[in-house]
Amino acid sequence: MDDLLMKIIIPVLGFGKSGGYRVLSNLSNYLIKNGCSVTFVAPEYSPEPYYPTSARVISVASRFENIKILRVVFAALSIFSQILKFDEGCVIANHNLTSFIVVILPRRFRKYYYVQAYEVNLVSGLFSKFFAYLSYFLPLRKIVNSKKILPERVKNIVGCVPAGIDFNVFYESSEIFSKSKTIRIGCIGRKERYKGTFEIIEAFSEIAKKYDVILQVAIYLPKCDFNANDKIMYRPITNDTELSDFYKSNDIIVATGLIEYGAFHYPCAEGMAVGRLVISNYSPLTDRLDAVNPQLRLERVNKKSIVEALDFAINMNSSKQLEEIAINNNVIRQYSWDCVGLQFLDIISKS
Repeated sequence: MDDLLMKIIIPVLGFGKSGGYRVLSNLSNYLIKNGCSVTFVAPEYSPEPYYPTSARVISVASRFENIKILRVVFAALSIFSQILKFDEGCVIANHNLTSFIVVILPRRFRKYYYVQAYEVNLVSGLFSKFFAYLSYFLPLRKIVNSKKILPERVKNIVGCVPAGIDFNVFYESSEIFSKSKTIRIGCIGRKERYKGTFEIIEAFSEIAKKYDVILQVAIYLPKCDFNANDKIMYRPITNDTELSDFYKSNDIIVATGLIEYGAFHYPCAEGMAVGRLVISNYSPLTDRLDAVNPQLRLERVNKKSIVEALDFAINMNSSKQLEEIAINNNVIRQYSWDCVGLQFLDIISKS
């Protein structure tokens, strides 16, 4: 491997709790374990990394705390100036705003853009959407976490690296359920409308008229006025161990959303990893090409499609459940951090 690739620099405008930051922390840990040095460059107003990382974190000056646009611009300039102090390195953007920092760096740096979401759909305002869209056409080597995530006209994609799963935490603990007992359905609730939590609760309220079921919602429970409110329970989550236990406390995981069909989705992957039936329109479930239980892999997401999938799942006998879980287990094995990290390292070493 070229010595240049041993030095990796990742600019961030702030650490957060979203899955994208988990990916950055775990990738950095793998890269360090395999001989690379990894440095995050972040503004001083950023909190510490929420997900543990052994990477070095350099904090740079920030100003204009009460004026967001000036704060971001100043932070970007400070990050740019800090990266210039490195004599060389592989610099990886992970957000549309940091991609503009990376693209103007001198040619002595190798420049990448790891795209984990189509951010045009995630930001509000015409100005923000324009800059997010423009970022995908910058002359950066792009690594995507799903082949379906960017429009086909976007070029210079050098590889596809999905997110990974920690199988020490999210390990299989299969349980077969029966309609003779209360069936536990779980989902990860989110405030953002496009996450589709409302549609899941709406579908559950319909299925609850027919079966003995409860819905457990983790992270965020929106205020809804449905006829099944007494069967909906909120579960707070503070760490990955609690999240794994949450998945295992359910029989069926509904991991659906309203955008980015086919992209990698952590609730989908984690539900598969712990050995539960999963209903989803996302990868890794939708990566399957077999004809076994296609009713659980949704091509569209609305109340009706979720109700139909839940009805099918609830009526699966024990052999069908075991078959589904076994196939999912074979699929999810390729998403270990060692496999994912090796893919990432291979791409930045050769492209």
